[in-house]
Amino acid sequence: MKLYEERIGSEVIYEGKVFNVRRDAVLLPDGRETVREIVEHSGGAAVLALTDDMRVPMVRQYRHGARRVLLEIPAGKIERGEQPLICGVRELREECGYTAESVEPLGTIIPTGAYCREVIYLFLARGLSPAESAPDDEEFLEVEHVAFADALDMAADGRITDAKTVAALFMASRRMDAARAL
Repeated sequence: MKLYEERIGSEVIYEGKVFNVRRDAVLLPDGRETVREIVEHSGGAAVLALTDDMRVPMVRQYRHGARRVLLEIPAGKIERGEQPLICGVRELREECGYTAESVEPLGTIIPTGAYCREVIYLFLARGLSPAESAPDDEEFLEVEHVAFADALDMAADGRITDAKTVAALFMASRRMDAARAL
């Protein structure tokens, strides 16, 4: 069986500031027709930064969709024409007040592939230097520095539930374990 749905029609049903929603008519692998509602999002970038003493600058902020305060790595929406790396570096400075000597890709994640086209690019930043933070005017957050090992424990036991943060922590841990094994 082919695992593919052919789009045979599409209409935009909502245009918003952060995302759009479209309704697609699709043909299922068995030939039947159905409808899929898809959130169109420009994507995001997130940075797991490490201080020299292995602490992770994180932001604590209220997330209306989750209806609670989350602890996250700095992240933001990729603007039209912006490269993911530039977005991540910008968000690290704006939200946490750091620049980085080196920033390397960790990978990408698709947070909700069933109905959303968003891809989040994850980066690991090191060699941090303080810079002036400048959160967006609608952003209210607190910066918190968490020991990397503690952040991993918090992700493993459910105290950190933000998907991009959990993924970045485990991807960075794996990368650092592999580097130590060499």
